[in-house]
Amino acid sequence: MVGSLFQAVSFPSAAADSDDQTVTAEPIDGSDGIPVLERPTDDAPRVPEEAPRATWPEPGPVDVRLSTGGAANALATRAGDLPIWLQAESGPAPLLRRQDVTAEVTVLDREATEAAGVDGVLFTVAQQTTVAGARAADQSVDVQLGYGSFAQAYGGGYGSRLTLHQLPTCALETPDEPECRERAPLDTVNDTEQQTLTAQAVALDATQPLVLAAAADDASMGSDYGATSLSPSSTWNVGLNTGDFSWSYPIGVPDVPGGLVPGLGISYSSGSIDGRTGNTNNQASWIGDGFDLWPGYIERRYQSCAEEDVENANGQKVGDLCWEYDNAYLSFNGKGGELVPVGDGEWKLQNDDGTRVRRLNSSARANGDNDNEYWELTSPDGTRYYFGYHRLPGWASGNETTDSVWTVPVYGNDAGEECHAATLAASWCNQGWRWNLDYVVDPLGNTMAYYYDTEANYYGRLLDPAAGSRYIRGGTIDRIDYGLRDTGNIYNQQPLATVDFTSGTRCLPQSGVNCDASAIDANEPYWYDTPWDLNCASGSRCDDGRSSPSFWTRNRLTGISTSVRENGTVRNVDSWSLTHRWGQADIDYQLLLESIQRTGHTGPTSAPNVTLPRTSFTYAQLPNRLDRIGDGYAPFIKERVATITDDVGGQIDVDYSDPGCSFDALPTPQSNTTRCFPQFIGGGVNEDPDQEWFNKYVVTSVSATDRTGGALPQVTRYQYLGDAAWHYDDDNGLTPASEKTWSQWRGYGHVRVQTGGEGDDGMISQEDTYFLRGMHGDRRDPGGGTKSVTVSLPQGEGDSITDHAAYQGFAYRTATYDGVDGRILEKSVSRPWSHETARDERSWGDITANFSGTSRTSTWTSLDDGAGARWRSTRVDTSYDDDAGRPTQVHDLGDTSTTADDRCDRTTYVDNADSNILSLVSHEEAVAVGCDATPNRAEDVISDVRYAYDGRDYGQAPTVGLVTRTATLKEHDGSTARYLESGVTYDGYGRVLTSTDLTANVTATGSTVTRSARSDGGEVGHGEGRGVGEGPPGGHGRHQ
Repeated sequence: MVGSLFQAVSFPSAAADSDDQTVTAEPIDGSDGIPVLERPTDDAPRVPEEAPRATWPEPGPVDVRLSTGGAANALATRAGDLPIWLQAESGPAPLLRRQDVTAEVTVLDREATEAAGVDGVLFTVAQQTTVAGARAADQSVDVQLGYGSFAQAYGGGYGSRLTLHQLPTCALETPDEPECRERAPLDTVNDTEQQTLTAQAVALDATQPLVLAAAADDASMGSDYGATSLSPSSTWNVGLNTGDFSWSYPIGVPDVPGGLVPGLGISYSSGSIDGRTGNTNNQASWIGDGFDLWPGYIERRYQSCAEEDVENANGQKVGDLCWEYDNAYLSFNGKGGELVPVGDGEWKLQNDDGTRVRRLNSSARANGDNDNEYWELTSPDGTRYYFGYHRLPGWASGNETTDSVWTVPVYGNDAGEECHAATLAASWCNQGWRWNLDYVVDPLGNTMAYYYDTEANYYGRLLDPAAGSRYIRGGTIDRIDYGLRDTGNIYNQQPLATVDFTSGTRCLPQSGVNCDASAIDANEPYWYDTPWDLNCASGSRCDDGRSSPSFWTRNRLTGISTSVRENGTVRNVDSWSLTHRWGQADIDYQLLLESIQRTGHTGPTSAPNVTLPRTSFTYAQLPNRLDRIGDGYAPFIKERVATITDDVGGQIDVDYSDPGCSFDALPTPQSNTTRCFPQFIGGGVNEDPDQEWFNKYVVTSVSATDRTGGALPQVTRYQYLGDAAWHYDDDNGLTPASEKTWSQWRGYGHVRVQTGGEGDDGMISQEDTYFLRGMHGDRRDPGGGTKSVTVSLPQGEGDSITDHAAYQGFAYRTATYDGVDGRILEKSVSRPWSHETARDERSWGDITANFSGTSRTSTWTSLDDGAGARWRSTRVDTSYDDDAGRPTQVHDLGDTSTTADDRCDRTTYVDNADSNILSLVSHEEAVAVGCDATPNRAEDVISDVRYAYDGRDYGQAPTVGLVTRTATLKEHDGSTARYLESGVTYDGYGRVLTSTDLTANVTATGSTVTRSARSDGGEVGHGEGRGVGEGPPGGHGRHQ
């Protein structure tokens, strides 16, 4: 919404002396004696001031006398000092009425608890004899356990993930026997507000004790570690109409010959925090919550087998993953969302830009996926990006692999699905759930390689603790090597440059705590957001909640460094250190990025390193979930970036909106126009999820302050006019229909931006922008049907526009005022264009891929200072091809009251479909008449340029996309065009060697181009930059 706020200082890319001298930059002085404003500080402690609550109940027996009179309002009885309460079931008792029942409650010690495979509390309830002479009988009781004293025994919201299970009685005598570890989950109410677990009507056998365990699952009302980090918010828009605050910090990397370098930056989006609900994986990224730095990935989603009622041989619903349908989700280079299949292993982006996506298979990859799937994404300039290549070109035994494919066991429980076999036990294989970007090749043969560190875990397949199966629960980036060549062997080359990433543990250093990874078992509560209880080592029994895969990491990013290789010597260039703190807004602590600090290692041999001031962050606490006292849920509060203080004396302050609704006036989901949305959270094998309401926050103002120069703050205010829009959650077939609702944020249709200084009197400018939101065809109500949605324009500005799904986020109208609440000085209307390139029809909702663009822009400029009576109207019409969505004709009508200033620009392209090179211009012509008129080219041509590529003739398909000839119009006699030609030669990296005036005339009649010799050619210059003489769009100097 506010764009990217870049914070960086440029350093030369030459390597520095290896001397480790360091000079810390002094605080930046103010100008002309103006005092420097203090950096804002966060008063919250970096780590919790109190130790985690990890005290287990004292072991031992306690007798409890229960009333069995059937009183509905009977109070539960506490078992002595134990945090356990019992209450006999109300209603007619199966034993003699009006008699007392004595139950013995015993908490087992840690040795017995761990022997039974329980990472929690193990206790028994045994019915004793009744009053003298009465026989014992079966009884049902309500059981409640308070877990406040051990709620933080493990990280990852351990207390909120607890539930009660019943174990066989033999768990007390022979806990090592597999049948004695089989657990039956009880219908448990976890009141995270009071920190209690309650199970009702638990059968109490008169002849043997009831064995209960409080153990954690992988999900809670606050987070679901059974889900991967691909959040629904990853497909939300980040723009003016969504109200999200976004910020980015570029990580500058040294250049290399060929220009293919990794494009890296730390980015932040408040919208990703808004997307945190109870059914998303809410562990913060390795940068910090809301921040991201990842090269890119493709991910496949699988179904929980329990949703398909898959049971093991004992009739228990299993915790494994099952194949449901073929799908793929992309997150790469600003592109995101579900890919659209088009057949034969090819897929398209929903916002199609000509990118080609292919799913491939090769045993040479040996990447851990059952059939060695990997992905090739080819951009319209022909650069190939591989996801899951694993064994890079030239690999031989002993060589390093990228470890880019993260796999998990998946069951094909239905005929026709992957890995389906005659029995359920045999119907599984390891399949990729994430394929990370690991290899890049541009058309010139420049390459990059990405390497990853993975974190493996095990879980008990089909609820069998002894069947521990390995999977990859997460990982981090290790390094990026670039400045390599596509010679067929990556391993016999040394990269010209490298980016290294340093990871630390998610335990933040503090007095008396060993945060080394090897000490996590002894200090697990201090890994506050790491669910270490879900860890299962190789060879261990995977019980106690470890019967399903969970996805998380115990690491965070602490440093980035860049280096170059010169004459065989590695020299450091830049480094960045990152610090973190714990956000303690609610019981589930949040890893927050505290600061980024850059050190430059370049300079003369004797120059010391230079460390810049920190870029630091403070946060605001805002409730994600609507909360009220007594609702049984602990508050769900998340922190969002509120202030950024940069390394050059600037400061950004962000204000967010208030919550959008309250429990007193909840909206109807299908007609919701507020800034809150429903989600179904919680639930389990035997219980339905609850519908809860969550807040969406928008930015209301952003202030930019110069802390050193004394300039007045620059303030931008945002007003969201009209109603908000929510779309039905129809984007996947994995969520049960009963749990889908209107929860896709589509933002506002009218946003007003005011800029100026502080206070109402300080605002000096105002602009309104109107957006389409893709609401046409949305589900009408819970029963089905579709909505018909159009937007109307003011009189004289054109016909209404249908709000098609392909137009989501399109700005169709703007109005610029002469001041705040003033008169309109200029207004414009843009009309969208789209062309559907693929469609996948599905029972839960179709998805389509579309080219899109702007077909017409009309602008009205006031001629009477905004009085509204006299306007100057201009218009530009654009036509596109259906092959790659490229503009082919631009008709600039200029002033619509006359044709004298009309202009037409026509563009043709030359393609190489096999290499997906689609962005190269073959011919550009501009004439001084409209596109609907026939030009007299002897008089009307403004410019006319033709391009030939890779030493081939004009109009021939390129091979790599380098311009080698450029023909510029010299004269036109009305039928034949005559051109002057120049040429360029390149080295193997694509750098210009020479630019030459070629000894040839070029003529064209219609589309036929002819070259003939001339005698006055000669060399006119040469250079080394790739930009010399490039001419048209589509060149190769790129960042990934």
